[in-house]
Amino acid sequence: MFLPISLLPPELLSRIFRHLRDDIDAVQSPRLGWATVTHVCRRWRQVALEDASLWGKISGVWLRQQWFSEVLVRSKRVPIDLTYHTRPSHAVFSMLSRHFSRIRTLSLRDVRNSPELQEILRSEAPRLQELTLKSMNSRFMSFIESGDQPDRFALFNGQAPKLRKIHLHTFSIPWICFTKLNLTHFIVNLGTKRDVSGALGSLDKLVEFLSESGRALEVLILDGCLNLETLPPHRPRTIELPHLHSLRLLGSSSCIVYLFNLLETPSLFKLSLHFRTKDQTDVAEWPAIVPTVLSRFERADLTFRRLSLDIAKFPSPTRIYASCDVPLPGQDHSSTAADRVSLELTFDAPMLAEDWRHNIVQKVCAAKSMEGLNLVKIRARTSGFDGGQWATLFRPCLEVTALEVHGQSTDLLLRAIMFRSSVTDATDIQAGRHAQSQEGRGTLRVQPFLFPQLISLSLNDLNLTETVRDENSLILSDLANSLMFREGLETPIKELGVWNCTIPAEDAARLGRLVSEFRWDGCESLPDSEEDEEDEEDEDLGNSYDGGADFLEYGMIE
Repeated sequence: MFLPISLLPPELLSRIFRHLRDDIDAVQSPRLGWATVTHVCRRWRQVALEDASLWGKISGVWLRQQWFSEVLVRSKRVPIDLTYHTRPSHAVFSMLSRHFSRIRTLSLRDVRNSPELQEILRSEAPRLQELTLKSMNSRFMSFIESGDQPDRFALFNGQAPKLRKIHLHTFSIPWICFTKLNLTHFIVNLGTKRDVSGALGSLDKLVEFLSESGRALEVLILDGCLNLETLPPHRPRTIELPHLHSLRLLGSSSCIVYLFNLLETPSLFKLSLHFRTKDQTDVAEWPAIVPTVLSRFERADLTFRRLSLDIAKFPSPTRIYASCDVPLPGQDHSSTAADRVSLELTFDAPMLAEDWRHNIVQKVCAAKSMEGLNLVKIRARTSGFDGGQWATLFRPCLEVTALEVHGQSTDLLLRAIMFRSSVTDATDIQAGRHAQSQEGRGTLRVQPFLFPQLISLSLNDLNLTETVRDENSLILSDLANSLMFREGLETPIKELGVWNCTIPAEDAARLGRLVSEFRWDGCESLPDSEEDEEDEEDEDLGNSYDGGADFLEYGMIE
């Protein structure tokens, strides 16, 4: 008696096998992976072996030479998508070379420069669409060794008409080798703290490559590639990248400023710039570049809705991250936050004075594209700004409805959203309702406060029992007074969250009675590891900088 599954037609079985092949993790799966279906019964084996397209996707950690050879035979003449997680042997390279005209995507995750690799990269690749080379070696790998002449070499001999995506990780190929390609995605991540950007060639060669071959680029990521100290003596013409929607540059301030000012990017939607410098004179350029950066986002259809600031203590960098609800090209409005328009600026210097931090952040907040902010998230792990500086920063942001603060240095920001008044009874609260329209009358003088439409406030990593800097009142008392006062002015904060803060239970209960919705984690004191926790990266404040891997994960590549 046949089981129902035995009645499935071969085409449907092949489709099921294909889904199984695509869903199984090649790294975690057994050695045969999806191919274990060929050991279930004779019919399944026959169906699988007769469908050559099933064998066109080759991936795994345990790709032994004999098995690799067998899969190449079973795939017949179909295009091959190959992901090799271990270092290929001489025999594997030899087989790969014989079938290279069939390779559609090639990903070598543990590669080092060798004559075999040189031969592959100098071969014609008529079907190749995507190339990934990654070195797992602790030292940086360069394709062109000392003494070679890269000007005489073109990747794949210039014969890769379908190649659109290249990703190099801790493995460099000089800029000049890419000039005959028509790429849409170009990602170079040197992944090392040592300055090895010179292995790629001069900045002039990069400009030449982008000018000649960059018009089709949609994604450009250069991490650790822009650390050259010598800039070209002359300024070349503007580089037009009409289709570029995602750009990330990490390197020295002078190189980033130089290159960014050359790029004409009318379709830019996702931008990340990480400025690094050891020279304090470069810091003077930072406030000047901010308006130039923001001007790329001044479009009628674009208004940032969320802004995150990480005002870090030395030696951590200062980060600014803004995003909105506009999806990236090719994405719909149901896409994830990673696929939305975003701007990320990171300023990394040995010492960054508070006035420079304030100047940079103020230029960001004053941009027209920031006028519609709804959510502001701030982590202050330095001395922070004073109340007047916070007020200056966010005065234009009138539509903010949610505020999330992290760290004791946000105390003066909290003070800035409160009235500088001592509210003690209902009479004072009632007087407050008339203070804005009848300035000067009565005993209570009301000063303008930040975020007049604020309805949600989240407090994190604060000792609420301490006094506000330069003030005589407790943060907790000011907070309670502010909640009552805003209620009296009919601009109440309706939601309050208290997380990882020092606050006695009775005071937490008191705050809970002043808002419609109160959330508290029950913690009455900060953990002993607070200092260590503050040094950790906040995933919501932008991406970590281990060579751009997170930026790829955040929607840079399909």
